[in-house]
Amino acid sequence: MAKAHAPRVGKWTKWRCLPRRMAHGPKLSTDFAVLLSTQHAWSDLKQVPAQDVAAHMERIDKLLTEYVQATLMGDTAWYKQPCVSSDYACPARIGNFMHHYLNALAFATTRNVPFAWSQSWKYQVEPCDTYIKRSSWLNNVRLHSTTDRCAKRSTCRLGDALAEVSNSSFEQRLACVGTRQLRRCDTENDLIVLSSKGAERFDSMELAALGAGCSVRFQHGTSRAAALFALGPHYLFGRLFTLSFEFDAKRVLEPVEAVLQSASSAAHGRPPLLIAAHIRHRLQSFIGTEAVDMYKQAVQEARRRYAYAGQACIVLLATDRRLTLSAFVDALQGSECQVVSIPRPPGHQNVSRSHRVPLEHGEDAGEVAMQDLALLSRADVLLGSFGSTFTMLLGELIAANYRRVRTSKPWAQFPVMVLCDHPGASGQCTRGLPLIGAQWHVSLGQYPRTYMHMGDDLLAGCPTIT
Repeated sequence: MAKAHAPRVGKWTKWRCLPRRMAHGPKLSTDFAVLLSTQHAWSDLKQVPAQDVAAHMERIDKLLTEYVQATLMGDTAWYKQPCVSSDYACPARIGNFMHHYLNALAFATTRNVPFAWSQSWKYQVEPCDTYIKRSSWLNNVRLHSTTDRCAKRSTCRLGDALAEVSNSSFEQRLACVGTRQLRRCDTENDLIVLSSKGAERFDSMELAALGAGCSVRFQHGTSRAAALFALGPHYLFGRLFTLSFEFDAKRVLEPVEAVLQSASSAAHGRPPLLIAAHIRHRLQSFIGTEAVDMYKQAVQEARRRYAYAGQACIVLLATDRRLTLSAFVDALQGSECQVVSIPRPPGHQNVSRSHRVPLEHGEDAGEVAMQDLALLSRADVLLGSFGSTFTMLLGELIAANYRRVRTSKPWAQFPVMVLCDHPGASGQCTRGLPLIGAQWHVSLGQYPRTYMHMGDDLLAGCPTIT
């Protein structure tokens, strides 16, 4: 097979499109071809030693607790700083809308400035409160509420406030100069908004660029950004979610616990290996069988790599096509892995249409999607769809859940994510990437392109750092 021209690892460059079809080879989606071309460099990705993880978790918890306390006190000095604002929404398109919120809160906590939120009703029929409950501290900082002290300010987009770096994206500007040098929007009269329009988007993990260069930019890694991102962006984003919300017990958690208890009873009391498989179909024309073989192979490889001898294997399946559910069960029939999923309501729900969501999201984009999110967040290994914001949110929640897992199972391995190509494309998946202690993130900052940034690659081309 003719080799595609791989982008230079460690150099900042605008990735060039690879041909849609490689000569004499499988059809690779363009962005996934770029991702595969960098796999040889993944072994160089630095990871926090296992013995240091607990100390980093304690440090992150301390900083987040102090941030919440400062927010609750809300004294005059606290509000003599710029505010950061964002909205969020669910259940429809929760991957996109929740990342708007998480990116904004990551920016606010990293810079240690006030935060305010609002709830978006775009695409929504039911309020998000039906499925996730806000933490009490958030109720004090709702934009335009009686306690709000951020609304009556001049709004400014983050991208406009960041210092310029020649021929750079806003993510590279975040990596190069951080948040300490804002050109504007740096007074008590300013409200910084993280928009998702045009060239500046925050649909995935774009604020992770703040942590990408900490080890280089700040000596000994003693900065606030270095501390918060010490275990990687997935852990921080997941902790920001759990700091802000919890799933509703009756509407979300009870169905999830019922599925898990039923599946675990077959493991004869021994903790099974939980493999989450999120199969996303981005075209309305896909019926749901296009990715079954690819994910079947990924499940078998994950079991081979991560299960210990005799360990039971349970696949937690979520997908936007109902046909995938039965097809995947049939594909793994007779294997060592049991497939379980959230029960779908009978008949066609047409949730996507009623929520004004594109039909490619399937008919279970409402309550079932929230239950899927909670179910798959319990996994040890995630097989996800490259470019899917739902997959990225799952990875973040799995990383944050490791904090609870290691309390009862201190021998547990770090959770990992495997990324798979679009259905109907190459049929390939990546190797596993750690969700704890490694600096890598998926970005939609140059949408509709999808990129993965690793280590310090965003620092290439930065001005001299002192």
